[in-house]
Amino acid sequence: DGAGDVGAPRVAALGAGGALAIWEQSQFGYFHVYGNRFNGTGWSTADRLHENNSPSLFNLNLVSDGSGGAIALWNQGIDSAPPLVHTLRYAGGTWQAVETVSEPGENSANAHVAMNANGQAMAVWREERNGAWQLWA
Repeated sequence: DGAGDVGAPRVAALGAGGALAIWEQSQFGYFHVYGNRFNGTGWSTADRLHENNSPSLFNLNLVSDGSGGAIALWNQGIDSAPPLVHTLRYAGGTWQAVETVSEPGENSANAHVAMNANGQAMAVWREERNGAWQLWA
């Protein structure tokens, strides 16, 4: 929408000439996730995919299944709470609801995602539990 600083752009091919782009965008000190779709001839209007009252958003990822679907993943703090891992799936031509996959109240970092040819996604991240960093999937 032209307001705020943009960072961490990511793009993924959807197959059949299409693609998705996502990025973080700050507005009034808070970071949001935006996205846009290329249909093979032009870009759609950018949409705010996730709005959050957080000054931190990091490790933004985007992967495609090559058949028109994709998944985004990132770490983001909510207000003053520790950062969580969030996912957002693109399926059937629309973005689905944001899901939180890490444990609320626990500190998470370094989230990454991959997808196989069957459209199955696997996410991994570090999560701090009882003072020690552990690997979660």
